[in-house]
Amino acid sequence: MKTDSRNLTIQLTELNAQYEAGLYTRAELIWVVIDLISESMTDENWRSLPQWLQKQIMAAMKKFSETKTERMIFGRVKPETAIQRNNIVKDWLRKKGYLN
Repeated sequence: MKTDSRNLTIQLTELNAQYEAGLYTRAELIWVVIDLISESMTDENWRSLPQWLQKQIMAAMKKFSETKTERMIFGRVKPETAIQRNNIVKDWLRKKGYLN
């Protein structure tokens, strides 16, 4: 299901409130947002993310590898689904020139 930038902004606001309430660590928040945006990787949605979060996502994607045994997976997402979503984000960032 595609998420437009308005809905993404609403969801990010909710996630940030949950983060500030202590429901997520910073690392967890980053991976939850990666999972969220994987379904809607557009220029508009990417630009709607705060710059600090963009930087954190790029750093996480630079480190992400399917072959690593440790993976950040939250909720009821199957590992295969999480890997696929992470690859979507990583491939999009590469195509746009954010990752080398």
